[in-house]
Amino acid sequence: MSESRTPAQVLRDARQKDSRDKRARVLSVVDQLVAENEPVTFTGVARAANVSHWLVYAEGMREHIEAARHRQGRAAASSARASAREPTG
Repeated sequence: MSESRTPAQVLRDARQKDSRDKRARVLSVVDQLVAENEPVTFTGVARAANVSHWLVYAEGMREHIEAARHRQGRAAASSARASAREPTG
């Protein structure tokens, strides 16, 4: 037979699972926005993932979002430079 858990342990486990699920949704939304070439913003990610603004700025989430925004900025700059080089006809 398994050990019985205290109500505090059950609550802690439920909160940890909820946290993992929310963080996974944030990462999924960021990846989806990048794949669809949609702007990645902290507010947009929080809304799309249905999580708090606090979470998107939390350690681990913030870095992932900032990296995606940086990649999008570089891609936009490269695209602008390439189109500026093309001759107009």
